This record gives sequence, C-alpha cells and structure tokens, in this order.
Amino acid sequence: VNCFDTDDIWGVELAFDDCLWDEYWKEGLTDVNLFNAYSLGKSTAVRFLEDRLDQGCYIILYHIDEYYLSHSRYYRENHFIHDIYIYGYDEESFMVMGYKGDKLQQFGLPKEEIIEAFFNMEQEEDKNFCTMRPCHNADVRVEYDYIIKTLKDYYSGRCELDDEKVHGMDTYRIIKNCLEAIKSGAHDKSMDIRVFRMLWEHKKLMSNRIRKLQEYFESSQLLEKAEECEKLANKLFMLSIKYRMLQSDMVLNQMISKLCEIESLEKSCGECFM
Repeated sequence: VNCFDTDDIWGVELAFDDCLWDEYWKEGLTDVNLFNAYSLGKSTAVRFLEDRLDQGCYIILYHIDEYYLSHSRYYRENHFIHDIYIYGYDEESFMVMGYKGDKLQQFGLPKEEIIEAFFNMEQEEDKNFCTMRPCHNADVRVEYDYIIKTLKDYYSGRCELDDEKVHGMDTYRIIKNCLEAIKSGAHDKSMDIRVFRMLWEHKKLMSNRIRKLQEYFESSQLLEKAEECEKLANKLFMLSIKYRMLQSDMVLNQMISKLCEIESLEKSCGECFM
C-alpha cells in the first residue's frame, strides 16, 4: 500500500502496490479490454454492455457525470465526474457499486441514466471504459516466498518502485498527520472517506495473504491479529462515515485512537517477519 506524503486528507490517495486490475492481467489471471464511446455509439451502448455482462465481464466506466444519476447528491445540481462499476443488469437497471448516502453500496440505476451520464460529459477523452473477466482456467501457482517478501516489505516500509510515495507501515504516519491537521484547524473539516475504505480493503487483503501462509507455516496468533486488524479497520471506516455526517471532534478523536490501535497491533504482526 502507498500514499503521497501530505497532511491534507484529500491528497493522500491511498493505493495498492500490486493488487490492481492490470497486475492480474499481466499475470494472465484476467482478460481486460479497453473501449471508447466512439467504438459503440449511444444507441447501441446498452446492448453492448449487456452482452459483455452476459459473457461474465465486469465493467468500469472510468468517468461518469453524477449530474445525471438520481442516487447522487449532485443530481441536477452540479456536474461531478466520478467512476462507477457495473456488475449486472435486469430489465430496467444496471446493477452498480458506488457511493450512495456516503456509503459504498450495491444498487440498481436506470440504464438510461448511466448512458446519459457517460455520453454527456464534455471531455471526449474521458469516454473510455474497461471490461474485465476472470480467467477461471488460469494456471495459478502460490509463491509463498513472494508473499513473505511482500509482507516483509510492507512491515519495513520498503518498496522497489522508484517514486516519491510513502509505502507500507509508514502510511499510518501520513494518515495520522492528516487527521491531526483537521483537528488543529490547519485544514477544513471535510474528509475523504475513501482513504479509510481503502485501508479496510488493505487489511482484508493482508488477512487473506496471512491466511494463505497457514499452508506454509502455522501461526494462529499471527492470523488472529491480522483478522482483528481487519475488524478494527472496518470500525474505523464506519467512524469516518459518521464523522463526515457530523464533523464532530469527538468522532475525530475516536478515529485517531482507532488508527493508533490498528497500527500498534499490526506492528506486532510485523515482528513475526523481521
């Protein structure tokens, strides 16, 4: 996991080092195809997307204008460009995953809204989308040594990528600095809760990796700690949603305390790999 070195929560951009779609594509685990609106046209878009979904694909529209989406706070008020995932459909709607009421949810959106929101953006270069389909017959090999190496790199903050980002356990310092900056008034009270959603997702990935390592060496205490980190990260994400609604200093203090608790517990996990 990596992020930018900043004290502004909106500039953190927490991301994964090796769990993105293109990584799965490089390893032959998925089929990924990139398309542009010009390749299908507005009149045939619904049928094309349905065909791809029927073939077992997932779809991501990299840019979509929430001005046209009825579930969004920006509906018919402001133009707000975001992404959206489509995983299914019925007669009237596409099934999507997106933020609704400040919470990441799965729900249906009218097909005509999706098409309007995608095709009515001003920037033509934004009208790209991607389909991804898992390769169920891929020859999957478990490289335990690689998993152990990535865990060691995470706990030590090392990364082979040549960039200026902060990696591994060092990301806790950045996130804490951001929360403290909000608390001190250095930044306004708004909060990008995606940081805490990503943090929770990362703890789920860590739990899965450590769970897989149980086939290589048994350490029930290590797995218990990793699973506890995952539970705490979920609670932290819920607190971030609560803070976004209330902007309460009390909730902010609870978030800082919970983040420190996760960091301390994860440090004890790292001792097993050092």
